[in-house]
Amino acid sequence: MRKLLMAAALAVGLGAGLAEARTVRWAASGDPNTMDPHSQNLGTVTMVLQQIYDPLIQRTQELGLAPGLATRWEQQEPTRWRFWLREGVRFHEGQAFTADDVVFSVGRAQQPTSIIEGRPGVDVTGDGVPDRIAVTSVGRTFAITAATPVAYRRIVDIVTRVPDPILPNKIASLMIMSRSWAEQHNATRPQNTRNREEMHTTRNTNGTGAFRLTVREPDVRTVMVRNTDWWGWQEPASREANISEIIYRPIASDATRIAALLSNEVDFVLDPPLQDLNRLRAAQGIRVLEGPEVRTIFLAMDTHRDRLLYSDVTDRNPLKDLRVRQALYQAIDIQAIHRTTMRGQSVGT
Repeated sequence: MRKLLMAAALAVGLGAGLAEARTVRWAASGDPNTMDPHSQNLGTVTMVLQQIYDPLIQRTQELGLAPGLATRWEQQEPTRWRFWLREGVRFHEGQAFTADDVVFSVGRAQQPTSIIEGRPGVDVTGDGVPDRIAVTSVGRTFAITAATPVAYRRIVDIVTRVPDPILPNKIASLMIMSRSWAEQHNATRPQNTRNREEMHTTRNTNGTGAFRLTVREPDVRTVMVRNTDWWGWQEPASREANISEIIYRPIASDATRIAALLSNEVDFVLDPPLQDLNRLRAAQGIRVLEGPEVRTIFLAMDTHRDRLLYSDVTDRNPLKDLRVRQALYQAIDIQAIHRTTMRGQSVGT
């Protein structure tokens, strides 16, 4: 079963009057467990931090790739990508954005405390090196600065361990931090959330993005205000944006979250429960938006080890047997999941 659609409920009044600046009150079921952009690759973290931090390459509304902090990029060799950086960008606390920040951010995301979906870095590429978030294939990153014309001093090369033709898609998920700010606050490595570590980046941010963090109250509210100096406001896709403030509230209870939307306590709910979609479609002043999501959810079977780590079968690995894997797949009632669990909001394969 592959999740294809994402549903969202939106108050109709949200888009009224592009010239009128307004606060958007947003709710979802979970709260970010950190404000560190390289510590967790979780949806609840990303959905907030992508308002605050910019990547080198960003996503368009059609889910394609577009310039972010890099104005252009190209694959110069099978294992070498070059990125030309945007000029005149500053972080929220005033630091100038430089090539050094890119090199630092890529390296920071490769450190042991950077993890994928709550798990320690795993070897996806099979070369014996643990992989981290968006930098699964990166070998080294460096800025071109020494003895070069000024035009080349805003260029960064990323050299991969193996040819990686989809590196730009991965880089679109890598948020760029200020090296000097991280050094100032003893945060040159990502927060270790597995050990419940507290760092400056747990509750504080300093990005180049469209919004600045002003209030962070875990499990209560997160407030972000418009960064009027953001480079992206001049881009066609953002030129008429009217949001001046975002207030995010985690509301774990489905019933309470939907009640808050229907009572106009919040404007936007990211994850309305499937059983309430028809009710929301029929409600006055509510729109339900559905569309494809850039995410793949899958079950991975450990076929690598000779013995399973977590099983009452201790002398072998049954998952190495193709027949066992086929049996597990055939035991899944895909149509029942589509019909009952997903309420028709899925596509079977």
